Amino acid sequence: MESSYVWAAHSKGLEMNKSRQVRIIILTVIGGLLVAGCFPSQTHSGADLSKLDDFKIEKNKTTEKELVDHFGAPGNTTMRGDGSKMLSWNDARSDANYNGAAFIPIVGVFAGSAVHQKINHRSLSATVRDGIVIDFTETNGNQQLQY
Repeated sequence: MESSYVWAAHSKGLEMNKSRQVRIIILTVIGGLLVAGCFPSQTHSGADLSKLDDFKIEKNKTTEKELVDHFGAPGNTTMRGDGSKMLSWNDARSDANYNGAAFIPIVGVFAGSAVHQKINHRSLSATVRDGIVIDFTETNGNQQLQY
């Protein structure tokens, strides 16, 4: 009789331990999902061409010095056969949101894309002769990626 009592108590203890273990696992997974949620990342490379919004370039008036003062040294300089030179600036910005849940085994299958990324690219090319801008081109582009 005593052995069945000990066994029943032992079995009940095992059930409580299993129940407790399941609760701990569930709380750990939920906590991990909350912590691993979405986290952002921003990168920038090149010149800050957002300044183009406040700076008007005028042909035959704006100087090379004004461009360099405003945007910094050009990323590329090309000497042309006619004596002019082409100055180029590039600006690339990336905003990415990482879905941490997508990296969790099994859960990740249902969590959707791991990364949502938006890339903005802007470039400025100016043709300069005798220190004066004679022509310029501004290019803007956007791209969105999910993977």
